[in-house]
Formats: sequence, structure tokens, C-alpha cells
Amino acid sequence: MRSLAAWCIAPLAVALAPAGASRAEDKPFPVEIRVGATLDICATGRVVCPVMYPRCDDPNVAVPVVDNLEGGGWRLGLQGVGPGTTLCSVLSTTGARQVFSVTVR
Repeated sequence: MRSLAAWCIAPLAVALAPAGASRAEDKPFPVEIRVGATLDICATGRVVCPVMYPRCDDPNVAVPVVDNLEGGGWRLGLQGVGPGTTLCSVLSTTGARQVFSVTVR
């Protein structure tokens, strides 16, 4: 009976361990930018680029922008509009949505 309990509990503990780790990663990643400046989303290393479906909760603080690059291609960024803090997010090509806590000064 004792080995049966250990056999059942051990896999459960292993299955639940990653759940706690993933919750910590679900917290918004803090970034700070100045009014008028643009943060390159891919340069943060938090997402697999290219990214899709950018959105920000408060467009008075930050907005998603697309910059055309010399030689072709494009870059997605978050541009500071006005002072404050808002949440912005993008969908990575892996299917994971990364949330950023954007503070604009």
C-alpha cells in the first residue's frame, strides 16, 4: 500500500511543480521608455519573433508601432505616448502571449 501511495504522489508532485514556475513567468515583464521613444519588442528577448496582434490597454500611454527597416523588413515596437503605466501584449510565433508592463516617463 505504501509503494502504491508513493507511486501516485510522485507523478502528481512532478506535474504540479512546473505549474508554479509558469505562473511566475505569466507576470508582466516591466519595461520603461520615454515619451516619443520606441522599444523594439524583439530586442527584449522575451518573445520569438516575428510577433503578431500587438495591443495596449491605454493608448494615451503607449501604442504598438511598425517601423520599416532599411533594406526591407519591419520591426514591431511599443512607442511611448504620454506619462503613465499600461499593459501591452504581443502574440509570439510560438503561440504564447507576452505581457509587458510599460512605464512611460
